[in-house]
Amino acid sequence: MMKRNKKRRAGFTLVEVVLSAAILGVLTRSLVIASQGMGAMSKTGGSMSLLQEQATKAQNALFADLRQSGLMMVDGLSYPHIFEDGVPGAGFEAHAHVPGAQDAVVGQSDFGAHHAIVFLAPADMDNDGRPDMDLDLNGVPELDGNRDGVLSEDVNDVGAWNQALYQIDPVTGLVWDKAGVRYAVLDGPDGRTYLERWVGGVLDRRIAKDVERFLVETPLETGFTIPSNAVRISLFLRRTDTDGVTYRHSAQWVVSLQNGELE
Repeated sequence: MMKRNKKRRAGFTLVEVVLSAAILGVLTRSLVIASQGMGAMSKTGGSMSLLQEQATKAQNALFADLRQSGLMMVDGLSYPHIFEDGVPGAGFEAHAHVPGAQDAVVGQSDFGAHHAIVFLAPADMDNDGRPDMDLDLNGVPELDGNRDGVLSEDVNDVGAWNQALYQIDPVTGLVWDKAGVRYAVLDGPDGRTYLERWVGGVLDRRIAKDVERFLVETPLETGFTIPSNAVRISLFLRRTDTDGVTYRHSAQWVVSLQNGELE
């Protein structure tokens, strides 16, 4: 009799099996939910990281360009020139374009028209990485076109100098390229919206993608909360992942131009 009782106790009862299965099911479900949560967090972090990276690219490019530019009047045109919806003012018609598509709706922080900005950049005709200068202010810059390390007005250095294409500052001798640099948002060939850099009406490069809105404000438009020699730039980015979740990121900077200091 004692031996038979011991044999019955050696196995699992039906209740124990059912409880074990239930506990195992709960643990498995918890692990699945935790794994899904970690996956969602990873996807969110990745998407936000990508948007932040694009904002940094835009900031670096804009700062590098605008800090070399300045407030100026050339051939009766005032620079920098800021416009919206791809429709520039008189004299800047060559910079007209179709702005990139937008998804934001009224009430969202990134809703509103795209802006664009056109400004002049220092010339670098000899491609030596340095702004061209007219050191003796005689109307002809000293260049190093033949790469011998000597700046001169010799034809081998200057090449086919066309004064109509450039503006020489009468005080500093700095040579400005009249071609003009434009930053604007357009649709890319892949269907995404890009902040693009154009020079002389030709696409130079695409700076940042997934741009929902590009806003450039003058001191007057900010109520003079920024210095009179600066512009305020706001960049809004928007990205939708494969699950249909939309992520948004924004950044704002104040950039001082060359002919003035922040006050």
